[in-house]
Amino acid sequence: MLTGTTTFANFWMSEKERPFAIAISNMGVALGNMVSFVISGLYFAGVPKGDNAGYIKANQEMTLLQNYLCTAAYLIFFILVREKPEYPPCEAATHKIE
Repeated sequence: MLTGTTTFANFWMSEKERPFAIAISNMGVALGNMVSFVISGLYFAGVPKGDNAGYIKANQEMTLLQNYLCTAAYLIFFILVREKPEYPPCEAATHKIE
């Protein structure tokens, strides 16, 4: 997924916009990690200490919720986003990267 950002920027952004787009994407990864740690801590905060069954159940619920959200984001992305723009922003975007 991290290399997908560079490919996306190469096809969709002009040469001046590419570094900014990649930087924003990389910041999003770090911010997403921080937010996920906070949310996980809040999610497990209500489970009493030593209640292993409660931790297992909370973990299963959180994993299921994450799977639903990721699947929904995946479907929306692949339904709405095209592989290449109709009018490439620069000549480099017209070449296929192998």
